[in-house]
Amino acid sequence: AGNTKTKDHVIRRELTTIPGGTFSRTQIQESIRRLMQLNYFTQESLAGGPSVDVREESKTVDLAYNLAETGTDQLELSGTWGRFGLILMLRFNFNNFSAQNVLKGDEWKPLPAGDGQRFSVGIQTNGRRYQQYSLSFTEPWFKGRPRQLGFSTSFSRIAGYTYYIEDNNAGQL
Repeated sequence: AGNTKTKDHVIRRELTTIPGGTFSRTQIQESIRRLMQLNYFTQESLAGGPSVDVREESKTVDLAYNLAETGTDQLELSGTWGRFGLILMLRFNFNNFSAQNVLKGDEWKPLPAGDGQRFSVGIQTNGRRYQQYSLSFTEPWFKGRPRQLGFSTSFSRIAGYTYYIEDNNAGQL
């Protein structure tokens, strides 16, 4: 309950407490630990654990994990002085992305999210002399199993410079 961005299947795959299973505090603690590692929810909402409803007559227990979403996306902005002068870098990291909803216009709030995928786009430049663009994507649960699949690509352009490599350690061990 309370997950407004993260989809149910992303949460369920982290739970070790499953319907029909034997009640175990150890499994509840492991489920909470795994949900905390996602960093999609506030630590306070997970710290108290799930609400437990014991039904004596049927000898069953209902667990409800009450979650509060937190921001997971990151914006990086940095600058440095280098060989080409001032170099600026801008990167966006989306840590709860949803690639399958990219073509669904109503899912863009501001980006499609909730499937636990990671998407990153970045640019590093000092104008016309040096430019680098990068893009990466990671699916942590490929085909419903905990197998990471992803790609990363980048493009760099350096204009107007010739590099000479000098080996000062030639012939030395």
